[in-house]
Amino acid sequence: MKTLPAGTDLLAAHLGSRDNSLDLLRLISASLVILGHSYPIVGYGVDPMLKWNGVQFSGGFALHVFFFLSGLLVTHSFLKRPEIGHWLASRALRIFPGLFACLVLTTVVLGPLSTVLTPKQYFTGHETWDYLFGNLLLLRTRYLLPGVFAHNVEQAVNGPLWSLYIEVRLYLLTGVLLWVFRRLRREWLTLAILGIALVGLASPKWIFVFGENENHSVCSALFLLGALCALWSDRVVISGLWLVVLFLAANKYIYTVAFAPLFLFFTCYFVLCFGYSRWLSRVRLPGDYSYGLYIYGWPVQQLIAEHFPHWSPLQNAGGAMAGAATLAVLSWHFVEKRSLEQKQRFSKALAQHWKAVFMILGVGATILIGLSYPMSRPVEGLGSIVAFGPDKVFAGERFNVQDGLSAMWVRLSSPVSPQSCVVFQGQKLHSVVSGSLVTALVPDDLLKKPGEVEIYVLDESYLPPKRTAVSKLTIVRRVP
Repeated sequence: MKTLPAGTDLLAAHLGSRDNSLDLLRLISASLVILGHSYPIVGYGVDPMLKWNGVQFSGGFALHVFFFLSGLLVTHSFLKRPEIGHWLASRALRIFPGLFACLVLTTVVLGPLSTVLTPKQYFTGHETWDYLFGNLLLLRTRYLLPGVFAHNVEQAVNGPLWSLYIEVRLYLLTGVLLWVFRRLRREWLTLAILGIALVGLASPKWIFVFGENENHSVCSALFLLGALCALWSDRVVISGLWLVVLFLAANKYIYTVAFAPLFLFFTCYFVLCFGYSRWLSRVRLPGDYSYGLYIYGWPVQQLIAEHFPHWSPLQNAGGAMAGAATLAVLSWHFVEKRSLEQKQRFSKALAQHWKAVFMILGVGATILIGLSYPMSRPVEGLGSIVAFGPDKVFAGERFNVQDGLSAMWVRLSSPVSPQSCVVFQGQKLHSVVSGSLVTALVPDDLLKKPGEVEIYVLDESYLPPKRTAVSKLTIVRRVP
């Protein structure tokens, strides 16, 4: 095992060493994804990180860690061994065997046990096999299995799969760039990466890796930033002091437009400081369980929400971490690790046919760029109701009158799309969205009878539409 010299603080020296805590960082990040998802899955409560900063929830922070780290490591892997066959074999064997096992288990075991349909209806439905093969090919993320989790707040079977759609396209893009520029100075590759990032951010529809919304663009930009750090690792300094400075700067501008970019830079530097910490590198895990924890976390959370609907977000997250961790250990030792052991044999076969491999890589990237399959929004985008007002009104009396009608407001734990509206006693209200705040006009006829009425927010930008959990507004009769 290579030992780092005392006082080394350049990323280049750390990238060439096994003295790191990356497995621990990935495991913690996968756990944060489960924690962040527990709130929309249960349907109430506010994520602790989101409560602190009002912009980023813990699952989003963890995902940004994953994308930056992925860009850093896959680029370093190619620079260390610039063989396209070996590089492609490593990427494919890391993603697809574990994903295939998860999709089969989800479709064939979880689906029939949780669906409201009969076994015949479930297994003969087109959506069932479209979920399995569509997600395996990563052409477009499929979220739903017929009749599965029909009574849950969220109906998605495995929400985080959308990130694999973006990551595989980033692999293709990076592979093409690294191969084309492999014999040129790194300045040319740097310009190419920056050019693609700028064009993609300016026109996300044109560059296929940037997806259809801001979250996709940010994850892609973080991946490319990680690639640049690997490319210039001999110039990147790792310092705990700078990490503190970045955190304090982000915290100073909390609740302003400057917070988001500052926190993204903090996230990237946090990965470097945590992942290559000399002290934390002493923690050795028997395997890399983070991928299994990531892809099994959401389905286990949904199962818990189905059978224990009154559990709190923290109870849901705790139970899911235990269940998903068990599946992750089995996935690593019986699927992922064994698949990675075939890397050398697989890469040799690819190396013997490198021309065909490169042609397939280029054609595949071109097809994906041209087709750019549409996706529905990531499921974690719809938060939960954290407050609304008024919470009590008088029967037959208007309140907060605007445009001749009563006006109410609902605040969610995260921003919602302009296609969202408040639903009051089953009726959609005329609503206006401003970030995470939704205001709505309530017709007089809905306020006539005293009692508790149900309200929730419906976001129709999802396919199918998503809604928050129900809250109760009280209509009382005024006593003379």
